[in-house]
Amino acid sequence: MMRLRAAAAALAAALVAVVLTACAGLPTSGPVNAGVDIPDDGSSSDFVFIPKGPVEDATPQQIVEGFIAAGSGPGANANWATAREFLAPEFRNQWKPAGVTVYSAGDREPIQEISENEFVLTVTPVATLDAAGAAPHR
Repeated sequence: MMRLRAAAAALAAALVAVVLTACAGLPTSGPVNAGVDIPDDGSSSDFVFIPKGPVEDATPQQIVEGFIAAGSGPGANANWATAREFLAPEFRNQWKPAGVTVYSAGDREPIQEISENEFVLTVTPVATLDAAGAAPHR
């Protein structure tokens, strides 16, 4: 009788293990279920990109890269404060951005130095906004 109980308990444990293993897999077929909507109003603070300011002894190319990075993310809305740090002190308060070009990260060519202290950044625009934040009329 004792052996029968032990065998039944072992069988039950093995069955539970098989059932639980089957539940642990990721689905590989079926419909895609929508997740929770993420508000696009800046109120979600789970992840925020905070661009870094310039570093001492940065090369001209690092300054350009930092300036471009500082123009992305929600921190850019604070009058472009971090981006302005990359500009010469006498030009910081005079600079008035004419607009914004939105591009996918994968649609950007590496920055090319075409001459000493002169660089070109080539992107494939997804959208553009004017200085007031409106899309230009086409």
